[in-house]
Amino acid sequence: MKKLLFILCFVSIFNACTTKEDKAKALIKKNVLQQLPDEKSYNPIEFGKLDTAYSVVEKDSLYLVYQKKLDDAQWILSHSFLPTPSTKKAQRRYETLRDTVEQFRNNYHPKPIGWKMSHTFKANIGLGIYEKIKSDFFMNWGLDSVYYNKINIK
Repeated sequence: MKKLLFILCFVSIFNACTTKEDKAKALIKKNVLQQLPDEKSYNPIEFGKLDTAYSVVEKDSLYLVYQKKLDDAQWILSHSFLPTPSTKKAQRRYETLRDTVEQFRNNYHPKPIGWKMSHTFKANIGLGIYEKIKSDFFMNWGLDSVYYNKINIK
């Protein structure tokens, strides 16, 4: 009984000593293995440093709404062949939206949204083709899920 209690204490202390970097690496490895057609071909090469991930303006929901309206206004202008009062109104709308989008971009302040870490590995990506892949992984603050990874095949 004492041995069992000792083992349980040792395991819990060991788990408590797991660093954020170790958790991130384990999560990334799990994520990569889920995506590969051949898990056994996975050969890790390098992990980057764990760093804070920040939001980007191109993914901001309000920015996307303005950008869609700007694209629509631009489409209307590109399909207007004769100058009419409605074309002039569309031109003013386009210019206003363009200025709004530009101002939004210039005043955007990125917000911390989780963790990121890069990982380079070699793996069979199918049909026996081995590729060296570098991917950026974006994880939540709790380091229990990857919400985005960007694959760059070298």
